[in-house]
Amino acid sequence: QAPLSSEAVNELWVVAYDVLGNPGEPSDSVFVDYDPEFLYGLVRVENPKIISPQNQQGGKSALRVSLFPSAGTTSRLEIKDAAGQIVFTAEEEFQAVDQELTLTWDGKDQEGAWAADGIYAYTVTVSDEVSAETAVNNTVEVDNTVPIAPLLLYPQAGAKLTNNKPTLQWKAVADAVSYRLTLDGAETWITLSDTSYTLTEPLAEGEHNLKIKAVDKANNESAVTEAAFAVTSLNTDEFSVSNFTAGPNPMNLQGLRSQLAIAFTLRQPAEVRIVIYNLAGSVIKKFDLGSLAGGDQVVVWDGRDAKGRTVAAGPYLLRLEAFNLAAGGEVALSKPILCLR
Repeated sequence: QAPLSSEAVNELWVVAYDVLGNPGEPSDSVFVDYDPEFLYGLVRVENPKIISPQNQQGGKSALRVSLFPSAGTTSRLEIKDAAGQIVFTAEEEFQAVDQELTLTWDGKDQEGAWAADGIYAYTVTVSDEVSAETAVNNTVEVDNTVPIAPLLLYPQAGAKLTNNKPTLQWKAVADAVSYRLTLDGAETWITLSDTSYTLTEPLAEGEHNLKIKAVDKANNESAVTEAAFAVTSLNTDEFSVSNFTAGPNPMNLQGLRSQLAIAFTLRQPAEVRIVIYNLAGSVIKKFDLGSLAGGDQVVVWDGRDAKGRTVAAGPYLLRLEAFNLAAGGEVALSKPILCLR
């Protein structure tokens, strides 16, 4: 094996061999500059952009800078806040040869107190008696703030469903990058980037329990939102509307509760219309849903009127009308809705 050259760039790659000595495909190449007089080499940074040290969640608990310093050098990690004040330093003299050194910042200041959320500059310098070189100069975000818990839109706690493979829906959390959910106490959490999830396996009739939490870019996890609901069979003997719910109620038009999930079950197919009125009897929003099949239905209202404007705070009336001319049936159901700001 040829030694590294200091006269040109070195190309390195890896080839795996099986037990018979047959080579596999080579890996991607890595290009290395070799200078035996340089003060350090092969720098790597773990969690270079964001850490959540206080919560100890998701493996982003600390900033770690690893490198191979030359013998007789001193390596120094320095952390500064946005005002340029030094928050933390770590320094180590190095006498070994061809060994890796790791400098770690665990998110605390020099007195051991947690650093506040924000952006921090970090620098690693390697020096000997003659010179000093900067190995790393970058910034890292400290984020110890957990996201708020997601609001479950469908099914809501206590709901009764006839669809055994429902589409679960929840309100988006502003700083979440993913969501994790589990059903009926399963140890494995499903990770999702969307705000809905359609079950692929049918649920048995009976009681079920759903848990969901939000995860931000620092892998901080929110508190768990939990809801129990039941799955029952669909009785199609006669036309009616059941399981009529609307929530969250009251709504908060400028907060997490800014969407209203309107859920109901049709025992037979029907033409359906949902209308929202103000106290003066004027129509604020109308949903002409057309012909719907029998079973569970859900409509989400975003708190806006027919012209796309956020409605004023106050009480409203939600009215659901369902018609089945073949069965000679007509159903009208109402619920009061309170909108807050």
